[in-house]
Amino acid sequence: MRRFFHGMAALVLSVGPLGMAWAADPQYRVRDLSALTGLSDATVFSMNNRGDVALYDHDSGHGFLWRDGTLHDLGTAVSGLALNDRGAVAGTRRGADGSARAFLWRDGRFTDLNDALGAGSAEANGINASGQITGTADGRAYVWDGRRVRYLDLPGATGSTGADISDRGVVGGAFERANDGLDARAFVARDGRVEVLPEPIVFEFGGRYEALAVNDKGSAVVRYWDYNWGDIGSSLYLDGRLIDLGVNRLAMDINARDWAVGTNFWEVNEDEFVRTAMLYRADGSRDLNGLLVAASAARWDLQIANAINDRGQIAGYGVLGDGSERIFLATPVPEASGIAMLLAGLGVVGAAARVRRRTAGGTAAP
Repeated sequence: MRRFFHGMAALVLSVGPLGMAWAADPQYRVRDLSALTGLSDATVFSMNNRGDVALYDHDSGHGFLWRDGTLHDLGTAVSGLALNDRGAVAGTRRGADGSARAFLWRDGRFTDLNDALGAGSAEANGINASGQITGTADGRAYVWDGRRVRYLDLPGATGSTGADISDRGVVGGAFERANDGLDARAFVARDGRVEVLPEPIVFEFGGRYEALAVNDKGSAVVRYWDYNWGDIGSSLYLDGRLIDLGVNRLAMDINARDWAVGTNFWEVNEDEFVRTAMLYRADGSRDLNGLLVAASAARWDLQIANAINDRGQIAGYGVLGDGSERIFLATPVPEASGIAMLLAGLGVVGAAARVRRRTAGGTAAP
């Protein structure tokens, strides 16, 4: 028994904060989100830690929240659609006059945020667990906490936007400055401080870069455009340094473990591209198709990864063997929650074993 628990202690030490052993690549089992939601032509915008997704249906032109197996209609002309763990959705819709109007959807009720923000034009791009929302209002990056709005202090900025906000209130986004040479620069704001991220590449004749997604540590996905060559690519901002993923690598989202997902693409003919869904880490990139269990690998060609949660689940777009285009939900095998339950159960066994030892030694069990 003692040897067994020493072995389990070693396993616990090898398990990351998400409850998974991350030393080796995970394997994924893929579910057909199109079949689960009944939406045959849809795009996933975001996903929370429960595995709920916010998406846009191209057939109907409506946005939807898929939560607990139920679709909730978010209306037409919507974009953004950021989702938190409580099932609240923040996004942007077009008003009758064509203006951008930020909104919050929660428990079936819509709140128009433009009035709360005091803005004629506003977008909502991110929402965290406590309901804080970030975006841009009349060209300025903001954080709204449900009662008051706070505009981010970006010195010299002529315009700015908040693209994402973590559960601890870390904001990532982009801002513009007059006569800067670049159309936008990425920033990460936390604890009242704004950090302007370094340029991810050498911009010879203009360009832009922005932080699309952030986590509680301040790690970020950075997207860049090089106007000189017409190139678009991504970098990961981890521990104060940039890791360039390269051109035609479009990272989209990052989780608490600093794992990011996105798409690699390359042109095979004029206006014809090949795409593959990717998992990006500090130690390299992996084609998601190479991480699938055999049953999923036989059915799927995963092409776009849009979202990853802290459980390691990934949502995106793929193609089945019959050529049908679908949205998917890929879940690590075994799931993080399953390992956590196993370890919790072993803790109960260990407690019972300690009680038996104390009783055998003449000490009354508590």
